[in-house]
Amino acid sequence: MSKPKISKTKFRNGTIAWCVNFYWPDGKQYRRFFANFDLAKADLARVELELEDRGKGEVKTFVRQSWLTQSQLTSAEQSFTRLAKVGLTTDCDLLEAVEHYIGKKQEQARIKEEKLSKALDAFVADKRKNGRSIKTTTGLKNRLTRFVEESKLTEATVTEVTTEHIKNWLAKFDDMMTKRTERAVLSNFFNWALGCGFVTESPVTKTEDVIAITPLPEILSLEAVKKMLDFASTYRDGITLPYMVLGVFCGVRPSEIEELSWDKIDLVNNQIEIYAQGTKLRQRRTVDIPSNARILLELCEGKPLRPPRRALDALKRAGGFQGRAFISKASDEQTANELEQSVKLPEWPEDALRHTAITYHFAKSNHEGETAVWAGNSPDIIHKHYKGRIKGDRKKAVAEFWSLKPSNVFTWTDPDENEPE
Repeated sequence: MSKPKISKTKFRNGTIAWCVNFYWPDGKQYRRFFANFDLAKADLARVELELEDRGKGEVKTFVRQSWLTQSQLTSAEQSFTRLAKVGLTTDCDLLEAVEHYIGKKQEQARIKEEKLSKALDAFVADKRKNGRSIKTTTGLKNRLTRFVEESKLTEATVTEVTTEHIKNWLAKFDDMMTKRTERAVLSNFFNWALGCGFVTESPVTKTEDVIAITPLPEILSLEAVKKMLDFASTYRDGITLPYMVLGVFCGVRPSEIEELSWDKIDLVNNQIEIYAQGTKLRQRRTVDIPSNARILLELCEGKPLRPPRRALDALKRAGGFQGRAFISKASDEQTANELEQSVKLPEWPEDALRHTAITYHFAKSNHEGETAVWAGNSPDIIHKHYKGRIKGDRKKAVAEFWSLKPSNVFTWTDPDENEPE
């Protein structure tokens, strides 16, 4: 037996060919000519594998007529050899591989090439069209825009975003809640892109799920509520007082206050009517106004329900917290020292007024369903997030909270304890 080799041959007519030539162990010569070197090299690899297998007694050869060309037969033999190396040895394996390849090619042919930035705008517009709030769609756009810009994908198409891009982006965040949110936003976008035909699969699916423990909503101390209430009653003629009262005593969401007007606040029947477009779940609901809140709202009726951002920041600082707009830069009236002192304060907890209201309402009613209806939540959420949050003498704290009043402006009349809350 000789070792297989490739030799270059020139025929009498001047044609150049490449010949694979060697002798089998039984003495028979193997000699095949090919029009180019690559085909000859492929055949050489095939016979080397066959020689190796014959040495192990694993190969049986036979002759059969075929309409395949020599190069096609060589390719088929190499394909089955490759399949056998990974344990796929049935007759249909090659056909399955071909069908899979054809399916992938057809999927790629159907992909609509779309710029990532353009697709992002369309995604946000589609969400808004389907009823998502301005706050939600603005948040989606801001997060996706940061991903595109910081990942240097401003000129990329949707199909050019890889799993590696997603992994690198998520690795930037240490906070697990933030990481989970970022992954959810990207997954939302690419699932939408999949439905639009911009990709054949989402690059997010190959990243690991982010496991994060949802923190309990933070509530304000009674002392902080008192300070804020006193401040709201005097600052700029009470411009922040309606917002403060609606949030901390009626549990109205900031997004709901933005959509609210005084004609929806019924101080005769003690109810606030919140329409679907302003609610988180897009469902109309009514909120019963507690007695102390009703008296405060009567005293500031007609004032803006949504005060300017700077006024809200001042209200938060009165309670001992930062205001995001305030710490971004100092105004002409603020010294660098004032700014520095403010930055040392703790950050304002998200929806702190509403969370405080729900906590004290549940502590008073001691009924998940009643508080859930009042707050526009589910009983499970009330039980899970707001039960047992008031420490110390709960009965005393609850009574004090629902009778809070500004100490520096208004003449106060204690609410009727028998009046329904």
